[in-house]
Amino acid sequence: MADVPAQAANLVDFTGNFAGDLANGTLPEYSFIVPNLINDAHSGTVAAADAWLEANLDPLVASPLFQRDGLLVIVFDEDANPNATGCTGSGNDCGGHVACVLVSPFIKSAGFTSNASNHHENVLR
Repeated sequence: MADVPAQAANLVDFTGNFAGDLANGTLPEYSFIVPNLINDAHSGTVAAADAWLEANLDPLVASPLFQRDGLLVIVFDEDANPNATGCTGSGNDCGGHVACVLVSPFIKSAGFTSNASNHHENVLR
C-alpha cells in the first residue's frame, strides 16, 4: 500500500496524530491501527499489550465522538495451533481460538462466542 502514492498519502503516524485528531474531533471515519510487535502481544507480553490498549485506546472509547456512534474492533491475528479444526492452511499459525473484541455504545449482549471458522475479513460483514 505504501508503494502507491495515493494510498501512501493516507498513512499517518499513530503516535504523532491520533491523540490530537481525537482531541480536535477530526478522526477519519475509518482507522486501521496496528501496534508494534511488542505492543500487539506478538513479541511482547499480554500485559504490555493491555497497557498499550489502556493508554492509547481508552481515551478513544471514553470520548463523546466514540460514544455517539463508534465501533472498535480488536482482533488478534493468530494462535499457535496449525492442526486445529478450522485451519485453512492460510498460515503456519491458524485454526484455533483467536480473540476478537467489539467495543461500541450499541453492543446489545456481551460475551457472544462463535464456533464458526472466521477470518479477519468476516468482521467487515
